[in-house]
Amino acid sequence: MLYHFNEGRIEAPDHVSDRTMHLLAPTPGTGEMTVAISKDELEADETPPEFLKRQLADLSRQVAKFTRGELLPAQLGAPEQKIGGSKFTVSYKQQGRTVHHVQSLFLLPDSHTVLNLTFSLPVPFTEEHHRKVDAVLASFVLRGKDASAL
Repeated sequence: MLYHFNEGRIEAPDHVSDRTMHLLAPTPGTGEMTVAISKDELEADETPPEFLKRQLADLSRQVAKFTRGELLPAQLGAPEQKIGGSKFTVSYKQQGRTVHHVQSLFLLPDSHTVLNLTFSLPVPFTEEHHRKVDAVLASFVLRGKDASAL
């Protein structure tokens, strides 16, 4: 498999799957959120709601005081890309600290890859933070749809 990443590409061995995770950390002292981008694959015959249920069950077993907010519909990129998904808030205790996330999941056009964008803060999200999350989600351009994305 020819595998591309920002700095270049490699010829990856057969029978590996791309489980890339990108972490965009805020500049120290800014108080801004961390953005983690990862992807996963649906299991055979798994639907996106089943995937979400499985992921949340796994997370809730790994952390203390897990809570999830309302599941809301979300759009990734411009409406013409037709990449719908969902987003929700999550909080839990990890290493004695409460962590707050807005998690968003989107099934990509290949119908088996789930793109996960997780926004994290050490404090609860404000309306301004939610606007920033929505702006990041709206800015998504599917690779190949725009020459600048290549």
